[in-house]
Amino acid sequence: GQVAQSLLETIRNDRSVQESSLSCVLLKKFFLEEQASAKISPEDLEQMRSAIMDSLNFAAGNNQVLKRKGELLSKIYAKQSKSEDLLKLLVQWATADDAASREFSMYVFEILSDIHLTSDQLTNYKSDFMQIFEKALQDREISVRVAAFKAITAFFNGIDDQDVVLQFITVMPKLLDIVVETLKQNETHGLTALESMEDLTKNHPEIWKGHTSQLVNVISQVMQNKDFDEGTRAAAAEIVAALSEQMPAALRKTDECKTMLFPALAQMLTEVEQDDQVWAETTDEDESLAKDPANTAVSIIGRISNDLGEKTTLAA
Repeated sequence: GQVAQSLLETIRNDRSVQESSLSCVLLKKFFLEEQASAKISPEDLEQMRSAIMDSLNFAAGNNQVLKRKGELLSKIYAKQSKSEDLLKLLVQWATADDAASREFSMYVFEILSDIHLTSDQLTNYKSDFMQIFEKALQDREISVRVAAFKAITAFFNGIDDQDVVLQFITVMPKLLDIVVETLKQNETHGLTALESMEDLTKNHPEIWKGHTSQLVNVISQVMQNKDFDEGTRAAAAEIVAALSEQMPAALRKTDECKTMLFPALAQMLTEVEQDDQVWAETTDEDESLAKDPANTAVSIIGRISNDLGEKTTLAA
């Protein structure tokens, strides 16, 4: 219809970041979402696909607009039942010279893994995916490495077969390295990586077999670092809590729990509110929702203690 044509024209011309991004969002909402009120024909879908493909401008380097266009393409190819054709394009973009193209490829991989590809499709293409991901994890640009991290965790989370996921267990140390590197350079991106890692730990805890010591080491250092925001430290602690719930035996056998994790939690317990007036006005409900270090530690210690069991003791 006329509305769709107008939105496509704005997207095609890339007049401004705000206009292009908003047009992408509106096009997806009104024409491509499952609950969209407007009906769209196969011919219109193909016209949309062609227009958006023609509008891709990696040289401009505007990641916000590119991401919105990537979301549109993933929706369109899925509606056309051609997601596997999009995968072939992603392979090309993942090996391009410009970083924006490589990052775009990883972002769309993440969307496809999260939403549009079945577990069987992900499994069938696992070797091809991991070749691309492993190369992206070595990329010279941190933005591409972070995008690859998120794509890999989405890929793992999208696979139902535990045995398939465990075939890629060797990549986990590299993922931890990227978390550390990202937190040092951009804490916001690092927090996103920690949250992705928590989801992965909940869905596939066995992926940490053989790497539990390194995981606890990294997470404990993040928890202890007072330079990080409270939310970042709390997100790190949630990863350990997720692992203790899913795989308590692995934590019991890990020396770093005694030498690093529990000391980190003990330190966080001491980081209490120093202002007596603020402390006096804090309600129990406020404390239960708080992410300050002391309340985070209280919560995590309670959950881990319950998971590890009463026979677990700490040496003095």
